[in-house]
Amino acid sequence: MDHCATPFDVCYLPQRLARDDTCTESQAAMVKRVHRYVDAHLCDDQLSPESVLSALQLPRSTLYRLFQHEGGLGAYIRDLRLRHAADDLIRYPHALVLEIAFGLGFKSASVFTRAFRRAYGMAPQEYRALAGK
Repeated sequence: MDHCATPFDVCYLPQRLARDDTCTESQAAMVKRVHRYVDAHLCDDQLSPESVLSALQLPRSTLYRLFQHEGGLGAYIRDLRLRHAADDLIRYPHALVLEIAFGLGFKSASVFTRAFRRAYGMAPQEYRALAGK
C-alpha cells in the first residue's frame, strides 16, 4: 500500500471528492449570481463590492475568495467597465469620452482616464483614434 494513503483515506476518498464537486457547483452558482448582478448594475455608479455583498447577502470572505483570481470583485467590476468603454469608444465615435465613462459608472474623468491608460497603455482618445484607422 502507498505510504501516503491510509485505508481511511481510501475508504472516504469518493465521499470527499463528491463533497468537493458540490462545493465547486455551489461556488459556480454564486459566481453566476454575482456576474448577473454586476452585468445588470454595471452602469450604476454606486455598484461596488459592498453593494454586491449587501444585495446578494453573501459572506464577505466567500465573495473575495471567489474573485481572488480576478484581483478581487472591485477589479472585476472596473475591468468589465473598461472593456465596455473600449467597445463603446469604437462603436460610438461621436460620443464624448466623458459620456461613455459616466454612462458606465465611472465617477470622474480622471479616474476613468487613469484606469483606461493602465489597462490599454494609452488614453481613451488615442485608443479611439487608432481603432478608427
